[in-house]
Amino acid sequence: MGMLNYLESVFVRSASRRQRYHVLGAVDSQTKKITTVTNDTDITAPTVRELLVKLGQSHRNMPIVIVLDNAPYQKCRLVNAKAEKSTSSCCIFIFIIRISTSSSACGSS
Repeated sequence: MGMLNYLESVFVRSASRRQRYHVLGAVDSQTKKITTVTNDTDITAPTVRELLVKLGQSHRNMPIVIVLDNAPYQKCRLVNAKAEKSTSSCCIFIFIIRISTSSSACGSS
């Protein structure tokens, strides 16, 4: 049986939480051009609003259809107000239907 003796403890400093790089983006269905907004904090309603501003500037006088999941920050008043005042002629949101994978939602017991 062996024994290990420490003369000095060594601590390595690290971040208290994982470091993440957040990317919120949109793809133009015709040109395949990608428009992104990035940050290292969180995706919030102002981040979505920033993406809408970028899309509105690059697609002036063109209708924009945006497909979103049901994240709360995408369905809030701030985002809807920006969509209504968008610089493009029309901004339509389509929300993906949330599908549950639990067995009770599928009807099996």
